[in-house]
Amino acid sequence: MICAPDRTNMRATPRLGKLFIVRRVVKSHTLLLVLFGAITGCSLAPVGTLPPECSGVPGDFSTPNAMLEPGKATHGPGAQGQPVALTAVARPPVSLLGGVVPLLYVYGPDGEYVSGRHAYEKLLTNPTFVQVEKEAYWGEVVDNRYYQVPQLDKCSQAAMLSEPISFRAPPNGIMFMQFLAPSCSECTQLTQAIEAFVAQNPQMPVRWVQVTVPNSVGKLSK
Repeated sequence: MICAPDRTNMRATPRLGKLFIVRRVVKSHTLLLVLFGAITGCSLAPVGTLPPECSGVPGDFSTPNAMLEPGKATHGPGAQGQPVALTAVARPPVSLLGGVVPLLYVYGPDGEYVSGRHAYEKLLTNPTFVQVEKEAYWGEVVDNRYYQVPQLDKCSQAAMLSEPISFRAPPNGIMFMQFLAPSCSECTQLTQAIEAFVAQNPQMPVRWVQVTVPNSVGKLSK
């Protein structure tokens, strides 16, 4: 049985100003996880609770758990070479554009998003990274300045997990937050792209977190 999208917690997309919004149109739904709402016969995970420092506004740029130490490198000099494996236990409390969940977010040492003009962006030239970034953000123009706003912000990502997580990459390093689903060919392509990144940057501390999204939380869109 396929469940209909849950619009209970959906909110109007905020504007950073009064000028027009430039949205990235989602054309390839095969790279997205669609969260499902409750109808008869569906067994869904509960909606997650936002960390206290979060506003609940979609696209919140707050970094939850900012007082935690940066996550240890999983790859790079002296690391064990295995991603951290987590499982989502709750649905995001804030959903945008029908509740889609992009497959990847990348973070820097201060918990900032690696996108747009970030210094690390030049390292993410693999076409798979380019594609998933298009799916991960929507764009807004304010006072002739372009902003990239996350479809699934760090606050909602944190709310999906059972334990607090640091979004800060290791010092001088990078963090990949990858979302997985069963039987996901796009997930395999992304995994291969991250493995290639690690091989191409052997001296860079990399923290790679893989979050499995069970059917009770999300389903791969076809």
